[in-house]
Amino acid sequence: MERLVRFKFESSRAPDEPGRTNSSLKGMSMRIEKWNGAGEPNAVELKRRLQREGYRVFHWSDAAGTEYGAHAHTEDQSHWILSGELELRVGHETYPLRAGDRDFLPANTIHSALVPGDEPVVYLIGAKE
Repeated sequence: MERLVRFKFESSRAPDEPGRTNSSLKGMSMRIEKWNGAGEPNAVELKRRLQREGYRVFHWSDAAGTEYGAHAHTEDQSHWILSGELELRVGHETYPLRAGDRDFLPANTIHSALVPGDEPVVYLIGAKE
């Protein structure tokens, strides 16, 4: 069983846009869990875990160099990296996510993302209302 290292982000800044913040919403704040497990992440098991937590799960991939500008989602999301790397930006912080790492983004959290380097990233997206 892997051991997870948790990082938590909460912003005291004012929202960039009405109704959207980078802070805690619905009692949940943005956080990152770093993978310290033995071996590679197992996509089937991680999908099951997300589903048990109440997420609808999508398998996703992005090519190297893909960039997503600042945006937010109306539902809580969690991205679980299966291979490659994704740089998640929230506020003025950048969080590199590698295979096995996971984020938790509350609904309406403004964020952007980049796939750095020459390799694609493959990940699971969990979404729940």
